[in-house]
Amino acid sequence: MATLAELLSTLTGSSTAPLDAINAAVEVFNSQARAAGPDENSVGDYVWEAMNALFAAAGRTPPDNQGPLVEFVVRLESTTATDAEGKALNSSQGQVWKDLPYFGIVARESLNYDVHDPKATKSQRAEWENEAAFMARLSAQSSPGLDLSLYGLWMLRAAFEEEDGAPTELSRTAVRIAAMWICFAGEQLRKKSAHGETLAHNLGVSRGKYREREWRGFNEDRWQVWKDGLKAVQENFGSDEVIKAAVEVMERL
Repeated sequence: MATLAELLSTLTGSSTAPLDAINAAVEVFNSQARAAGPDENSVGDYVWEAMNALFAAAGRTPPDNQGPLVEFVVRLESTTATDAEGKALNSSQGQVWKDLPYFGIVARESLNYDVHDPKATKSQRAEWENEAAFMARLSAQSSPGLDLSLYGLWMLRAAFEEEDGAPTELSRTAVRIAAMWICFAGEQLRKKSAHGETLAHNLGVSRGKYREREWRGFNEDRWQVWKDGLKAVQENFGSDEVIKAAVEVMERL
């Protein structure tokens, strides 16, 4: 039996994958969840492993090749894994796979890094960018269970709300990650800004040089700060195609 990593690798080799391959991967996830059940803890252990494998695959996959992986998650969310008697499988985090148990937790854990870390390697920075693109692409699917826009706000905040400093390769990484969110989920983030969506528990507070603004989420003023910030750094990183594309997206929105 193929490992989860081997299974997911069949969906990440190119920008397209046959629908049959995507559906086959969903069925393997279903059958393996069934084999782990029906005990809730055992099912939960499997789902935890599966979600970690999913994000690991995303981190290895360039944005242009992530389409099949994104479609896999969308189809997985619309699937209900059942036991031998046809009853829905559950973990402590919800129904498998309808509630995407542990998805949000693993997504959050994938962000446990400092985007300005001077010790980060080139491969680590590439992994962060790939994961950002993956989360942005999922968030843009307009499914409540896949809405990761909070993390987009965090990445834009890290890139454009910190105290000013001389542009470096570290700041380029922060800007590129923010740009991934604009390129793949810009329309969603723009709508949230236009609607003034507030986030609970200080999750979306402003920091750095905009701390006194007391922002609590998305709003028009904040969007303009991000837009101005992106255009300003383009002067330093003008040859970067990701940043250039993000500027063009923001100009359209």
